Amino acid sequence: MNWNAIIENLGIFGILAGFITWLIKAISQKALDKNLKAYELQLQNQANAYKNELDQSLEKFKNELQLLFEKANKLHSKRLDRIEKIYEMLIDFQNDMTWLVSGRLITGMTPEEVKEEEFQRAVQAEKAGAKLFDYYSKHKLYFNNETCSILDEIIKLLRDSHIDFSFKYIFGTGSAEFEIDRIKKVTETVREKVPKVRKELEENFRKIIGVE
Repeated sequence: MNWNAIIENLGIFGILAGFITWLIKAISQKALDKNLKAYELQLQNQANAYKNELDQSLEKFKNELQLLFEKANKLHSKRLDRIEKIYEMLIDFQNDMTWLVSGRLITGMTPEEVKEEEFQRAVQAEKAGAKLFDYYSKHKLYFNNETCSILDEIIKLLRDSHIDFSFKYIFGTGSAEFEIDRIKKVTETVREKVPKVRKELEENFRKIIGVE
């Protein structure tokens, strides 16, 4: 047996085996690097697509939020306008009713002229009440149930008081006792009950307006 030949053959085989092993590793590494780059590219494309989708969603959300803000701001502006007008009309109606129950003396007038002045004031109060009620009825949808409940109460108190006060103009003057009780009832409502409800309404309006 020629050991030298065998050794030489084994050496050559070892070299070939080493080369083949290196070649396989090189090819595998190259394929791995290629696959890794492809995977990295895929991840990058997915990330870009997700970012674009996220940017679009964010922009859509910002637009929707802006629309909601503008809508809420517009609604609040309208509500403030209606609060101002309703409050002014309410004060006018209350002042007219306060004058009617004040029992003030009008100097320089005859009894008939005093009665006529009182009647004209009653007519003025009726118009003020009708104006307030009509405007409120057309715009009450701008207010929540709590605000509407308070407005309904104070308007009813004033309108009922006006009806009681105007009783004599419709049905004529009753007995002295009846007239005293009627005026007492109206005066108590206008001077005591109405101011309490008005204070509650003002606190409610301040919350809506944002006044501390």
